Amino acid sequence: MKLTLTGPTGFIGQEVLTQCLTNPAITSIVALSRRPLPSSISTHPKLTVRIIDDFLTYPDSLMSDLRGAEGCIWALGQNRTPDMETARRINLDYTLSGLRAFDGLFAGSSSGSSGKKFRFVYVSGGMAERDQGRKLWVAAGTRKIRGQVETELTAYEKDRGGSVEVYIARPAMVLARGASLRTLVFGLGPSIWVDDLARVLVDVAMRGGGERVLENGMMVGWV
Repeated sequence: MKLTLTGPTGFIGQEVLTQCLTNPAITSIVALSRRPLPSSISTHPKLTVRIIDDFLTYPDSLMSDLRGAEGCIWALGQNRTPDMETARRINLDYTLSGLRAFDGLFAGSSSGSSGKKFRFVYVSGGMAERDQGRKLWVAAGTRKIRGQVETELTAYEKDRGGSVEVYIARPAMVLARGASLRTLVFGLGPSIWVDDLARVLVDVAMRGGGERVLENGMMVGWV
């Protein structure tokens, strides 16, 4: 199976990429990154890395590399941005542009013509808020942008009439194995190990099915 991954240099994306490379059922990964990956990883025979500055456009040369991908794990996102316009572009515009490009390519392929569906797995957050009118006291702007992304992805799937399946992962605090005592104290609330989260993301991208919105508790207990 061939997959596309965005955000491969991020905390979550790195773990997703590692698990994809060691999974024998995944034969090819195209990683779309804003900066180069270490040579120890980028030379892996299963991996194609494309450096992208603008995730709003997908030229023919890039689409050629993406051809044949049956799913995407979208781990690209940014919570700390200088302004809401930048946050909206990175989190909302980039994500929707990517889904449209990938779905359009897949729909025109033999797999799409045979009735298969493209799986798009979006990494959101446990505090994302879809109600744009709700008053929030903490990180209101970012949480509402994430919520709007969720709403628009869901609407896109519905409008497309079944050519794509959208899955939304909503992890709480994501922790690294062997984390410091300080991190573990903060993790006394809802949390998930990053390797467990990555395992869920890869599994859903490969197999689909089940719930479309994956809450933190559901992913912690994933079998």
